[in-house]
Amino acid sequence: MTVAPWLTLQEWRATVDGTPADVPVLLRPAATLDIDLVWRVETPPQGAYQVQAQLRHVLGREVFQAEIPLAVEEVHDGVVQQRITFALPEKLPEGAYTLVLMVFRATSPSAAVLPVGTALTIPRFKVPLDQAEDIPPAGEPLARFGDAVTLVGLDAPEEARVFDSVVVRARWQVEQPLAADWTGVLSLVGPCQDAACAAPTVTEIEERPLRGLYPTTVWTPGESVVTTMQVAVPPIAVAGEYQLRFFWRETESNKRITAEALTATVEIEDGVLRLPLRVLGEESEESQ
Repeated sequence: MTVAPWLTLQEWRATVDGTPADVPVLLRPAATLDIDLVWRVETPPQGAYQVQAQLRHVLGREVFQAEIPLAVEEVHDGVVQQRITFALPEKLPEGAYTLVLMVFRATSPSAAVLPVGTALTIPRFKVPLDQAEDIPPAGEPLARFGDAVTLVGLDAPEEARVFDSVVVRARWQVEQPLAADWTGVLSLVGPCQDAACAAPTVTEIEERPLRGLYPTTVWTPGESVVTTMQVAVPPIAVAGEYQLRFFWRETESNKRITAEALTATVEIEDGVLRLPLRVLGEESEESQ
């Protein structure tokens, strides 16, 4: 990761309370987070340098900042090593974090401090979500998406009326690390004339997990994550049989994630989970 032609971040490591941390790095309230940086340095311009490190919450709610000198004059075999320490607070918001590194230079003690090159952004820090009471797992796995995630719990309505918000909640068991960021796509299709439901999409929403609070890149094998998405039944919808359809896609490449059903109670076609939904008319007893 290059900051300037003469300065490259060769390696970084994290420890939490003195214990080496795997990636994604698990943060804990009131813990001490140490970041060890290894810089490759080649003939820097003269001046005094410092590194500013910010630990940023994905929603921007918290920023923890630390600054330490970058002693470019202490180069050994072209390398400078340094450690940045964060004393994390007792109240630490849940979700994903990124580490942002910026290098600054002053040509003299009285000169202004100016940024050097570009900032480096290192993702994949997290505070796990507390979802212990949300959606118990089903009796058996329902579907597998890619080779990394299994759908193990699902909560979706079977009926709705015009203007209703249809909420679909799912519990995912993480089997493998996810290198790519995923986006969930939930749509309402109908009215259906047959089981194939070759009908137009009425409404659709795309959303990263928990509105970006907990992206798939910080999901850890063995972890269980609950996601919630919702679509509104628009006023143009007529009474009849509809389908809720859901799939994952890679956020950057737009590639749809492959999926397969693991039980006969779940319908998946072309990587898309299909759930029946009946939209009720005004004359229905359920709407009175």
